[in-house]
Amino acid sequence: MPTLLTVNNPAAMLMLRPFVLEAVKGFPLAASGDDAVTELFQQIIASENSALFVVAEGTDFYGLAAVILPMTALSPVPQVLHFYAKGPRVVKKLLIDAVVDFVHDNGYNRFWAMNMTKAPTSVWKRAFRRAGEGTTLGTIVEFKTNERGA
Repeated sequence: MPTLLTVNNPAAMLMLRPFVLEAVKGFPLAASGDDAVTELFQQIIASENSALFVVAEGTDFYGLAAVILPMTALSPVPQVLHFYAKGPRVVKKLLIDAVVDFVHDNGYNRFWAMNMTKAPTSVWKRAFRRAGEGTTLGTIVEFKTNERGA
């Protein structure tokens, strides 16, 4: 039976690194490179303002959720920075329950999750419906800037 783990020790990235790199593959974050991704997840683990949840069974990893608490009025609610689940449905259930518990335990009753997949927003909202009703707030647009003077 898969088990939810809260990762508290940045040194755990030595064991988690291959799985974390698998989990970010195909997402914009992966373009930063393996070392940058590893460092970012170590920072998430070390911070008191964030949490990394992992679902595992023995030495097999099936899912992760990285959540950060607000650090500025421009970002007034907790955010799910990354969410990845494969395998049985219980993996997604465990992760979403952990996210909701983390949000509530820190005094909030809502969170933001960005759909950085190619899936339609309706699919993303359906995946998280266990957390509550989802509302689309806007769209994220990435701009790749030209070099100055070019």
